[in-house]
Parts: sequence; C-alpha cells; structure tokens
Amino acid sequence: MEFSITGTDEVRALDAGLVLTSIGYRGKPIRDLPFDESAAVVPNDGGRVVDPGSGRPVPGAYVAGWIKRGPTGFIGTNKSCSFETVQALVADFNAGSLTDPVDKPEALAKLVHARRPKVVDSAGWRAIDAAEIARGSHDGRPRNKFTDVADMLDAAATAQPAPPLRRRLLARLRGV
Repeated sequence: MEFSITGTDEVRALDAGLVLTSIGYRGKPIRDLPFDESAAVVPNDGGRVVDPGSGRPVPGAYVAGWIKRGPTGFIGTNKSCSFETVQALVADFNAGSLTDPVDKPEALAKLVHARRPKVVDSAGWRAIDAAEIARGSHDGRPRNKFTDVADMLDAAATAQPAPPLRRRLLARLRGV
C-alpha cells in the first residue's frame, strides 16, 4: 500500500502494510477534581490527585490512564500507569490516610448500574473471554475477538451471576 502524508507544506509517500489513524484525545474536567486546562489532565503525583494550589494530595482521589498523563503511550502503557496508581492507593491505605467508605459496597454497584445499565461485570467478562476463545477454536486460532459491542453484550448476558461475596469467600476458605 502507498499512502500520502500531508503536513503543512510537505507530502511524502510511505510503503506500509497497515496504517492506523487517531483523531486525538483531550481530557475533560471531572466533577470535584482539579483540572489542568492547558495539559488536559488531572494534576497528580504518581496517580494521587494533587491540589494545584497547595501541592498536597486530595485524600482518596486517584487517576490513571490518559486523564493522568495525557494522550501518550499505547494500550500496554495503561498497565504500568495503573500499577503505579494502585501502589499509591495501597500505600495510602496501609498508612491509614484513607477514610472509611460512606456507603456500603452495594451502593457502588447500584450507582454504576443506574448510570450504565449494560455494565459488564467480571462474570460477563469471563463469558466474553470464553466466547472469543470458542470462536477462535473454529479457525485454529487462540481467539477471535468481537468487534461489535452488541455481540459482546450478548455474550456477557450468558454469564451466570456470581454467588454473593460472602459465599465466595467462605468457599475459598473451605478450599472448595
């Protein structure tokens, strides 16, 4: 394949087997968090959100991904980025600097489902994973990824609901 690349005053041709384009990304403010308009990121130190005025961490607020560092890197970059943020969160938890949650864990699930009724939980993700592996086995491939969200949601809908957390923890303790 040959593609023309245009810049301000320049045209070049490249031989390429694949060309991917990106339209760009610009972070947007998140309610109740500081925001750096020029960099389009939430100001942070290793994932801990910081108040730009004082430079101090905002208790219990963390970011990862492009809202943390800007639109840089590739898919794998998010893994190390989120790892850094989780390390900061765990360190803060271990230091006792996080407050106790205001609501019970069920409140988060209720909020997420209210905002995103088609949310895919871990059981749904496992169903999608199994379906992609099964699709690939027909072609001798490790997996055949879904490219249509509706197909993914259909696969996720086949998931069996996970037993309540208490039952899962007891099963682990019993070695079942």
